[in-house]
Amino acid sequence: MGTISFFGLIIFIIGGLGLLIVAFKQNIFWGVAIIIIARALGVNIKPNYGDFNEND
Repeated sequence: MGTISFFGLIIFIIGGLGLLIVAFKQNIFWGVAIIIIARALGVNIKPNYGDFNEND
């Protein structure tokens, strides 16, 4: 059970870093806000879902 939790944590971290990178590409304010305030992630994702969903 510990191995599955470890892999889940790794996937969670990679996804969070990906969202953080996209937020910083959009505007430095969004990147900093997401680091400081977790709610900013939801505010940023809703109107910009297409930007997060693009495959670069």
